[in-house]
Amino acid sequence: MVAGAIPYEDMNPIQAAFAVVHKNIRPAIPEDCPGAMKALIEQCWSVAPDKRPEFWQIVKVLEQFRVSLEREGSLNLTSNKICKDPRKSLKHWIKKLGPQGGGTTGGGAGGSSSSGGLGRSAMPNPKFA
Repeated sequence: MVAGAIPYEDMNPIQAAFAVVHKNIRPAIPEDCPGAMKALIEQCWSVAPDKRPEFWQIVKVLEQFRVSLEREGSLNLTSNKICKDPRKSLKHWIKKLGPQGGGTTGGGAGGSSSSGGLGRSAMPNPKFA
């Protein structure tokens, strides 16, 4: 999606699965991809499952990306002024979210537009038909 191309286009599904699992092959991330987005993608690709963010954490980070784009026109995630490295900042934010349900208060769908506090609003509970 980031590259605007089909990943592993030259492989059949079995070859692609083998390449990912056994050779740790990943699609190329374009040079112009924002560092924060690249860091999130690479965290999701981690070989160690406990190093990958949970889906609800990914949603929160993507919501913060949207807010940052609306406010600043870029993915400036350095709300932690001490940390200028977007990779470390992103990891800091994901850790700050903590375990799902732990230490969060009500909020809902509008929680993502609050001022900077990613971990302080509960995720909406969608209902599927």
